[in-house]
Amino acid sequence: MLIAASVAAASTQLPLPNGVIESLAGGGSLWTGLRNQARTDADQTLKRLKASLATEWQAWSSAQTDARLRAHAVASFEEVLPFCALTPSEIAGRALSPTAMADLFLTKAAQRLPEAYADRGERHPDTYAPRQFLHRLTLRAYTDLIAEPGYVTSLAPALWQAALGGLDRIERTGEDTHRIVTDVRAQLQALAVSNADRQALVDQITQLRTEKAATDTLIATFLQRLIDQNLPPDQFQPSLNAIAEAWFGMKAELERLARNSNLSPELDSLRAAAKAAYAAEDSAELRRLLDLIAMRQKADFSDLTARLDQQKAEYAETLTSQLALAQAEMRAEDAARHIVDRLSLECPKPGLSAALREESDRRFETGRVRGHVFDIRLAVVLAMESADLALDVAQRRAAQFCCAIYLSHLGRIDGGLATLQHSVEINREILSTVTPDTDLAERASTLNNYAGALQMYGYRECNAETLLAAVDALEQAKEIWRELNDGARFALASHNLGACKNTLASITGLPFFRHEALDAYEEALLVRTRARDPEEWAMTMTNIGNTLSSLASAEANSELLDRAINCYEEVKEVWTFSERKQDWALVQVNLSRFRTH
Repeated sequence: MLIAASVAAASTQLPLPNGVIESLAGGGSLWTGLRNQARTDADQTLKRLKASLATEWQAWSSAQTDARLRAHAVASFEEVLPFCALTPSEIAGRALSPTAMADLFLTKAAQRLPEAYADRGERHPDTYAPRQFLHRLTLRAYTDLIAEPGYVTSLAPALWQAALGGLDRIERTGEDTHRIVTDVRAQLQALAVSNADRQALVDQITQLRTEKAATDTLIATFLQRLIDQNLPPDQFQPSLNAIAEAWFGMKAELERLARNSNLSPELDSLRAAAKAAYAAEDSAELRRLLDLIAMRQKADFSDLTARLDQQKAEYAETLTSQLALAQAEMRAEDAARHIVDRLSLECPKPGLSAALREESDRRFETGRVRGHVFDIRLAVVLAMESADLALDVAQRRAAQFCCAIYLSHLGRIDGGLATLQHSVEINREILSTVTPDTDLAERASTLNNYAGALQMYGYRECNAETLLAAVDALEQAKEIWRELNDGARFALASHNLGACKNTLASITGLPFFRHEALDAYEEALLVRTRARDPEEWAMTMTNIGNTLSSLASAEANSELLDRAINCYEEVKEVWTFSERKQDWALVQVNLSRFRTH
């Protein structure tokens, strides 16, 4: 800021206002103290200040493209500068904080020249540029000034007007206390602090003696450290508290070391020396020894950590080899155990369940895409492990949800009734925790999975009761999706409902189930249009064609057969030979079969 006007001269041809440096430095006595350095030092100081503020002004000036606002800011600064110098006591009262000093300078400027510096909100055309200019440059100036030893030395009288005179009101217990008061008075000389600050300090010293059993010698050591810190008086009491807390913290650290029976001979020797320093109330030596002990402990810990890391790496290699062998021999349970052990090395226990669920999903996708049954079996075991390690109900439910899906898929592949039954049981458990009052979407998804497992199980067992339970679950899911206005999932539930009723018709021989299946498929097509979802539309249309052909055969109805043929013909327009050869071929086989009849 001292140089604001110098730079302004280059940018706006405005001269440097007289008294800028003196005003910002805090008045005559402080400016004189700064100038009273050796001539060479003083010249170097001014050069540093000017160079720093020139850089700050150039940065602000280049960012301020509006010449009118720039000129307004500089002119306002020149006008208010002579009236806003901070006194030594004002500077001392801001605890030598550049930000607090710049804030106070801006406050005084606003009182002197409100039309330029009153706070009227961000981007106000009359005050924003002057306020930003003044605060930015004064902050830079005070930051640089506080870094100058000569300037801080000139502030000493304001900072050190005696604050500890109230010590003589402490009940004296001997010559040591009297010496404390005498020494403190001799160093601080006068009583310039407020009564409240003085009494707070007296109370703090009394508390140290009565509650902490601090000796007079120890208190004298604390006070000497307080004096050595050159703090403003209003910081005496909290600073004394911090010094005392540091000492008693070292005491607690030493007591902790005394309980450690695993120290090396070297550390044990250092601990004995630290005890001696504590007994001598030598805080500097105690701190040095405790830091040295901590440094040696850190080195020992680093060595131990390195050895543990090496063992961990070797164990991870062993697990990798065991996992590869278990996978080669198709041992899903053993492979899952090795994966759990490996992940335990890589992530903390709270995240293990989620990591296992992620790994199970990866394995399932690999198995599903590549047709690897082993990977799907492994995914099931990993999902079960994830559920067992879950930290809460929601995490367990997420793992169970995945596990049920994997089991249903596995049951479709290997035809295992036990696998399908397990999926049914898991879905039932999930449904018992996801009621209609908790999470409707999650309940509907679970109902859909539950129905899928029931349908496959009922088909394998030729059990109409199980299939009817699947129908009921799908009806519930469909209504929830309708309520939630989720068209895609409503269509999926309707499509699955049609498939389930078709299965019921095949098992029971009752054709009305096929008519109900057609109704369900038609509901699905309300959402699954050819234009919007051609793939899903083709799947549903194919099922409609299959249902119509079955009804045509059962009822000897040629009209139904013609409708079925029309469905297949439309599907072929989506599932073309060039893009979906296998699906196209299946539809073509149906068409050929019906046309030959």
